[in-house]
Amino acid sequence: MRQKISLLTLAVVLFAALPVFAQLAPPDSLKATEVNTFHSKYVKLEWKYAQPSPTAMVRYKVFKKHLDSTSFVMIAGNLTHRSFNDLRVTPGATYEYYVVAYNNTTTSDPSNTVSITLAPPPPPPAYGIISGTVVDANGAPLQGAYVKSFSQASHYGVSARTDANGFFKMRVKTGSYFLQTSKPGYFSEYYDNVTSLNNATPVVVADNDSLALAIDLASFVPPATFTLSGNVTNDQGAAQRAEIYVYKVRGGNYHWMVKRTHTDSLGNYSVQVKENDTVIVYAKTYGFVYYPEFYNNKRTVAEADRIAITANVTGVDFVMDPLPVYANGITGLIADTTTAPVMGYVSAYRVDNTSFGKKMYTVHTDSFGVYTFANLVPGKYVLFAKPMGSYFPTWFRYDGTQAWRRIQADSVMVDELTVVNGINFTVRARPDSGFAWISGAVFAGLSEAGVESYVYAIDENGEVAGFAMTDASGRFVIDGMYPGQYTVVPDRADYTGAITANAVISTGNYNPFVSVRLQNDTPSDVNDGTVITGYDLAQNFPNPFNPSTTIRFSIPEAGNVTVKVFNVLGKEVGTLVSGFHQAGTYNVVFDASKLASGVYLYQLEAGSFKATRKFTLLK
Repeated sequence: MRQKISLLTLAVVLFAALPVFAQLAPPDSLKATEVNTFHSKYVKLEWKYAQPSPTAMVRYKVFKKHLDSTSFVMIAGNLTHRSFNDLRVTPGATYEYYVVAYNNTTTSDPSNTVSITLAPPPPPPAYGIISGTVVDANGAPLQGAYVKSFSQASHYGVSARTDANGFFKMRVKTGSYFLQTSKPGYFSEYYDNVTSLNNATPVVVADNDSLALAIDLASFVPPATFTLSGNVTNDQGAAQRAEIYVYKVRGGNYHWMVKRTHTDSLGNYSVQVKENDTVIVYAKTYGFVYYPEFYNNKRTVAEADRIAITANVTGVDFVMDPLPVYANGITGLIADTTTAPVMGYVSAYRVDNTSFGKKMYTVHTDSFGVYTFANLVPGKYVLFAKPMGSYFPTWFRYDGTQAWRRIQADSVMVDELTVVNGINFTVRARPDSGFAWISGAVFAGLSEAGVESYVYAIDENGEVAGFAMTDASGRFVIDGMYPGQYTVVPDRADYTGAITANAVISTGNYNPFVSVRLQNDTPSDVNDGTVITGYDLAQNFPNPFNPSTTIRFSIPEAGNVTVKVFNVLGKEVGTLVSGFHQAGTYNVVFDASKLASGVYLYQLEAGSFKATRKFTLLK
């Protein structure tokens, strides 16, 4: 009996081992593919193989032959996967490959042989020379003039400065270029003798070209100056000592303080302003007894009267309104990322649980960047800093980071008797050398012009690349921009949501026009006492949309609410609302910038109610 069992066991072992000693089948369906990466190229080999059994322990060897060689050589072995990347290849060369399978006892026949010829390397770039002289209107050479080229196709370019003879020279790749020439004390221009890039003449450079250009710059003649004057009194007619700030309006927004002065003992002031400038004037008394204001009795920038300077201007008078008296305040400073002080103005918006921006104060910093609010109506505030010069504005955050939207701001609590210290802003410098711009209009709610709004251009990295403030009609111009794709986002203290727009600046369009909208995505103020009688899920607006849209829903009683977005296959791609909500009407913004174009579904669930609607994303 024992002998029978041993013979049976031996038979089973020998039967299981048979595949190991059997001849292996060759791999099949070998294919070779050329793969290009940013740094190099390689050949990717892939093949198929039917594993005879889990115990076969099959591995693979790869053989390669260059077209100029007479035999194959092994380039890889002991492979367990059915693929291999050959990194040692040369562009333009031809190679042949085959693969064999093997284990500890036997090797298969070769697979099918594949041949691949790699694409040749690209030809080296061709270059040409652009040279020339830069002279003034009298033909005298200009040393130190800056000549910069912009490629029409790729935005590639180089620059050069002129020598003592006004001569410059630059080596550029072949193509079509715009040339810009500038020098302090002279008007900047594009070739050939125009001030607008849209009217510039392209310079076409072929292989081995040597172009010689003649460029003349007109001298800058300082404009004439005029006097702007007025008087500051209180509501009783008494003269007031006050600081006067005059700002130049640029691109529909005011960025630059032109003059700063003080009233005398009689409340009079005067400043020198330049011909053809447009300015706004701001007055602030000492001691925070009176509201600061813009001329003419205006509290906000958007409302301020614009004054065109064509001659002496008189009668720019201020009658200051008294403030109530509270022994409180907020103090802090504005500084840049190097901790250097920055002058500017700071606005404080009082907020409560249901609304934003119902009370606003604005003050200017001193020359050390320090600002002080006093005598504030007690409550919760969010603060906004608009620095002067080339800096981006920001809302206040305790962590010191940039916040370019109202909903990112931290709040500051002010009671009747406390001065809150250390509310500091760190502002980031704004580059201002681009030659393109984005213009457009901001709307608030359904149709109101979005006055006193800030508009930001956000680049593809999510960084703020430019900004502007709207004029009295809600229009804006974001200048100093470079070619690229941007998301345009509006912001205002009394709105927490926005419908954004995409703007693409290219060689064919240096001035895209877009429309954006401010809206609230918190519990709506639109109920205004209206009784909500049932559940409702409204159609989104706009539809189709890109990249954002607004979804409105109503619930007649408090409860848990979810709003989710699905693709047409039923896969959830986003949750917009999840949690307990009071009865009311709500707006929520859906940002689909990371999704592909197509039809999607959004669904509301509240209690036993469920509703679904379709909307379309078009990019």
